[in-house]
Amino acid sequence: MKVVLDSSFLLEILLDREYAHECKGVTAESSALFCISIITVHLCYYFLLKEGRSISTITRSIAPFTILESSSNDLSLALEILQGDDFEDALQVSIALNNRCDIMYTLDKKMRSRYSDLLIIRRV
Repeated sequence: MKVVLDSSFLLEILLDREYAHECKGVTAESSALFCISIITVHLCYYFLLKEGRSISTITRSIAPFTILESSSNDLSLALEILQGDDFEDALQVSIALNNRCDIMYTLDKKMRSRYSDLLIIRRV
């Protein structure tokens, strides 16, 4: 099974926020291939650098996850499926769809309600 972790989900773990324990439980499922988008990579570096983490620490933190391929097709699909004004959500979903991911985990309630007809989106 190919599982993509939304930025909100992975940042919850890496920043040890309120739902970090529950999120870690999901990633303990060893049979899945856990993936992240380049958007998530960017946001991890952005927020963790602001928290004072080093580049090498951040790089080690995201190393266990497969980074999904991205292309201009993701942009085109995101523009087609965009619901509401959160373009980043549409782009995350389009990257997951174009990479044939089975499930996406997020903490974003709106993302789940807007895009669950296109992709299985679960919340912790």
